Amino acid sequence: MPPERKRQQEPQDSAPKRLLNIRTLQHLALRLNLPLRILESLAEDTASHYKPLPPVPKKGGGTRTIEPPRHLLKHVQRQIHATLLARLWLPDEIHAYRPRRSVQTAIEPHLRKPFLWVADIRNFYPSISAVRVYKMFCQLGCTPEISKLLTRLTTHRHRLPQGAPTSPTLANLYLHFSGLASRLSGLAKQHGLDLTYFGDDILVSSNSPFMHLAPHLAKIIKQSGLSLHPKKTRSVAGPFDRHEALGVVMDPRSGQIDIPKSYRRKLKALLRLCRRHGPGVLAACGITHKDPKAYLSGKIAYAVRVNPKNGILQKCLDEIDWRAASRKQTIRRIVRTQARPWTRNFSPQDRSKE
Repeated sequence: MPPERKRQQEPQDSAPKRLLNIRTLQHLALRLNLPLRILESLAEDTASHYKPLPPVPKKGGGTRTIEPPRHLLKHVQRQIHATLLARLWLPDEIHAYRPRRSVQTAIEPHLRKPFLWVADIRNFYPSISAVRVYKMFCQLGCTPEISKLLTRLTTHRHRLPQGAPTSPTLANLYLHFSGLASRLSGLAKQHGLDLTYFGDDILVSSNSPFMHLAPHLAKIIKQSGLSLHPKKTRSVAGPFDRHEALGVVMDPRSGQIDIPKSYRRKLKALLRLCRRHGPGVLAACGITHKDPKAYLSGKIAYAVRVNPKNGILQKCLDEIDWRAASRKQTIRRIVRTQARPWTRNFSPQDRSKE
């Protein structure tokens, strides 16, 4: 085949697909490159192939249950994601868990917009039941037998599990197949709104006030089978209000973005403690990672990626002597006085009041 003709066909092969069209079990095993007997044996008893972790406290109260699959089921779910789900078409407004998409691409349409509404979907993964996942696979062109098998392999306790490789993409697909994405997009186009999704967050912005549309937007979300978190879903922010979404603070006038001040303050405090008393104080502050330097480097890299001016934090990290030993008396004093503030809510999406 001539090279020119081959290059012309590549975009067609890599184009997103609208359907899976899997009609037989043998076809499914061939697509996944896995023996059918393994798929069927896993589907008979998926509960024993999950390892629940200790509940993680949520910032808004309550706990989050993480249930990652064990090795064999995780491998199968990764195959399902890579060969089937990752190639499916999704609306452009959905940004989470997609190649070449990020927090920055999700908030970019909302920069310099004086009015912003941020909605948080409550218990996003647990709200997507196994019945809804089964219906999605049927809509994707799979037979009932195939849909049932794939549903068993991708759900746990009759819902999407948090920690499974397939859950993020299936959650994105639910935004599409539930009709939520199309209905909100139609309303946004009708009223000149900008709309993006990132995980369980929905961002809507405009150059004009749209406070009267917020109840209608919430109603559409509820009709799709989802509910909003009352504490995390705020009213429409105006041009003189704080614009914060996805752990990023936006200036509606200049369009500049930055991390929250609380996030920067905690990073500076940890770096200052390390520089004065040695890296051993990090364990006293609740940071027990095997490589604490890499842990702080990741936090700093995120801050620099959001705003290059935060590069000063990297200089502070480089000044720390990571071979220095910390005094036990100093560590005990920090445990008594300063450990708790740094171990609580230390993440980019810390929404504490400044």
